[in-house]
Amino acid sequence: MSKQIIVLGSINADHVLQLDAFPSPGQTLAGKSYQIMSGGKGANQAVACARQGGNTRMLAAMGDDELGTNISQQLSEEGVDATNIKTIDDMETGVALIFVNCDGENMIGLATGANHYCDEHYVAQNHELIAQSDYLLLQQEIPEGTVEYAVDLAANHQTIVVLNPAPARDISTSLLNNVDIITPRKKQHSMMGF
Repeated sequence: MSKQIIVLGSINADHVLQLDAFPSPGQTLAGKSYQIMSGGKGANQAVACARQGGNTRMLAAMGDDELGTNISQQLSEEGVDATNIKTIDDMETGVALIFVNCDGENMIGLATGANHYCDEHYVAQNHELIAQSDYLLLQQEIPEGTVEYAVDLAANHQTIVVLNPAPARDISTSLLNNVDIITPRKKQHSMMGF
């Protein structure tokens, strides 16, 4: 029987431009290639878990736009249960603008969009899913209070908590005390483009 995994986090449309080098302020450079890919650190975690055979459910917020609909559909095609993803009316799905240079380094600008609505109230509505899961995976592309609330909830139900601490921000000692596994990376890349 596969492990029950909940991923609480971000959904973004990643706009990726490959360049030889990063532009300086005010400079315009021609890119080598451009792609729009499904992403977000949360969606990437969910796809990775599903591809490894985990029974994976995504908790997230998306806009009522074509980007969100496409990402939700792609998550389902990857084997991620997307039924609890909420759609926010009159809001856009998160978007990441990513420059990648020839060394594989990246620079990312993020418009959080609907990810901001992945809030404590939403987690409370889905608390049974977290309580009944073996693992809760999170990252920090959703509000800080949401992460703290979900981690406390998971700890109260002996759900193992895995935190990707990106994008980097201060993390309280009380939060870290309830995290079982932390997965920092020196370099942050758009993982999937699933």
